[in-house]
Amino acid sequence: MPACFSDILNYFLDAVTATLLQVLILFGPLLVLAFLMHQVSRQVEKHSIRLMGLRGYLYTFGWLGTAVHETGHAFFCLVFGHKITGMKLFSPDHENGTLGYVNHSYNRRNPYHNIGNFFIGISPVIFGSLLLYGLVWLLFDVRLNQISGDKIMPENFSNVDTILATFQAIWTGVVDFVSEIKQNSDNAWWKVLILIYVLFASGSAVSMSKADIAGAFSGFKYILILMFLINLVCLSIKDFTGIIISEMSSTLSAFYFLVIISLIINSLFLLFLFFVRKLVTNQYQQK
Repeated sequence: MPACFSDILNYFLDAVTATLLQVLILFGPLLVLAFLMHQVSRQVEKHSIRLMGLRGYLYTFGWLGTAVHETGHAFFCLVFGHKITGMKLFSPDHENGTLGYVNHSYNRRNPYHNIGNFFIGISPVIFGSLLLYGLVWLLFDVRLNQISGDKIMPENFSNVDTILATFQAIWTGVVDFVSEIKQNSDNAWWKVLILIYVLFASGSAVSMSKADIAGAFSGFKYILILMFLINLVCLSIKDFTGIIISEMSSTLSAFYFLVIISLIINSLFLLFLFFVRKLVTNQYQQK
């Protein structure tokens, strides 16, 4: 093989390797956390319905969670230039099982529009986490990005020591979060109740529909292509893409911490629902 063709092939392979690594760094933790949030949210919703009944759940908590869910879709539709053709924040339809919807159209030849499908699809996770940030900021003047701890990146899970150190940093951040909430609550119990209510309502609606997942997957393909093309152009510039990815990962780490806090809170809700249902079932069987 001529040297020039060998060099071109090696450069191409380097671009592919760099793209996969950057995708892993930028989106790996987000995709894992989104999957976990999706699973926990589905269980929270299922156990809530079994405990309160469908109507009881929908009109006590589901209305707000659905509204937050659909608002997330609508927000990212606007950010990525999609045209919203129909929208209901909360409109239960027992025939097809939908609670709300955002219908949108876009130019399928527009890469920016197509990339938007990824963020529109996973928007419930993103928007729910940002809601947590806004709530604790408004109610308790706590900024979660300031207590997010160390960076949460794939290389943090390369060996046992880094894994333990990462989990220790996350745990420290969680303890600091609870401490800040307690310290800044000013004995205003109603603030804590509002926080619990909104987080439970929104947390039970973070799950993604099949359409959301399909849309996110189609958008993710365009992200891969775009990052590969950027690497083809910029790989020869020393550390250019590496510097950008490092800066972006630093910002994303604070967001990942938000998602982790949301995941922990919703897992606690799920545990609470499980024990309540167990208690109710046992009392019913004893009668």
